[in-house]
Amino acid sequence: MARDRIKPNVHQELNSRLRRTSPLNLSRYNRHTEHRFDRRLKSPCERDNMPSVLFTSATMKNLAGTEIATLEQATSFLQRGWRASVFTLEAASPLKDIFPPEITIYDVDSISSAPRNLDLIIARQRPLLDYILFTQRIEATHVYYEAVGYKMPIDAPPVYYRDLTLTGVVSELARTKLSELGFDTSQSYLYPNSAGSEYFEYVRQPTASLRNVAIVSNHTPSEIDRLPSQLARLGISADIFGMHHTYTPITPELLARYDLIVTIGKTAFNALALGIPVFLYDENVAWGYVTAANIDYTFKCNFAPKDLPTPPLDPSNLPTAIIDGYETAASSSPALKKYAETHFHRDALLEQFLEHIAELPPMDYDELHRRWPTLDFIARTYVEETSFYKADIQRWYEKSLELGNLYQNEMSKYLALVKEHQRLENELSAVLNSKGWRLLECARRILRRSKP
Repeated sequence: MARDRIKPNVHQELNSRLRRTSPLNLSRYNRHTEHRFDRRLKSPCERDNMPSVLFTSATMKNLAGTEIATLEQATSFLQRGWRASVFTLEAASPLKDIFPPEITIYDVDSISSAPRNLDLIIARQRPLLDYILFTQRIEATHVYYEAVGYKMPIDAPPVYYRDLTLTGVVSELARTKLSELGFDTSQSYLYPNSAGSEYFEYVRQPTASLRNVAIVSNHTPSEIDRLPSQLARLGISADIFGMHHTYTPITPELLARYDLIVTIGKTAFNALALGIPVFLYDENVAWGYVTAANIDYTFKCNFAPKDLPTPPLDPSNLPTAIIDGYETAASSSPALKKYAETHFHRDALLEQFLEHIAELPPMDYDELHRRWPTLDFIARTYVEETSFYKADIQRWYEKSLELGNLYQNEMSKYLALVKEHQRLENELSAVLNSKGWRLLECARRILRRSKP
């Protein structure tokens, strides 16, 4: 909607809908933990007055950082009394299995049934926002686009980012890298990854000795794959969680069983909130322990710094680096947990975000579509073609299964005929080799000789 079509009191009403809660006080969020599984729906009348938020994420199927962050934020909005939904190109297990049923999931086939007017859109992965705003013409009072990375073009801000309510980044490193790519990030909102009350409030007894290690990664290099067996020889058990290993949702209860977490990114936030030492290592990260001396820097890098520490780690000798640094890391865990609560408590960050965006002017959709008229057509490219190709691949997969079943059926028939042929051959051989058959043959020969 255009600014000149908004009545003065409407903007105030929309802002009050965004600021549904009282000023920041972390103690008030205890109820989120107490009622985190209480998902009773409100009555239809109450739902009609609920503010609404739509998230976008390219996929909602893997237990990856961006997908988990989307699920956690959508759940937080739900707990605050919002109606929450997600637009994605693919929703599947295992992530779909842990979605609260009150969060509506839309895909390309069902997005046309989504409400056309919302209070807020929080978008990740640019092509999906293009499709929502231009092809589907869904409007929200405020639109926030978050660049979750800087290496993949799909994560970059859209060309019309200056026409959105607000654009943001998940780390200072992402802000710097996007600026180097030519984006104006001077006004970008910093909305880092976070950990929720379920992590901060989980009661865990710290240990001074290193007995077990959890490795959480979807991209394990060979030295990490070897680490469990190397640590086992030193009397330390280690488990790997992630794609191609034990693939299960990461929860406070799971992480709390371990004395050390080897990971990067999203899981590092959760582990620090639990007061567990964190060793940053992954396919593209070889940093080492998060300490009081480096937590400011590693936090600015989303706990995934791409540069090397001084001195650099020796990938061939990770067990030594882990064991030698553990005692110091464990002793600083309480201080790091306090840092985590100050800098990335999920409820506090959400409160600050809603306070900030509520003060900004609403979207001007007339101006947006006037400035970018070709996007109505172009925005379909990635979303619809990706959906088409996935559907096509699925059709060929189903056809291959059909042909495979046909082959198996025909092969079964062939093998049955071969078996029957073998049975008949065996019966014939038995007859030909029987005493009766031999006597009969002798009789036939005598009869042939006796004939004139």
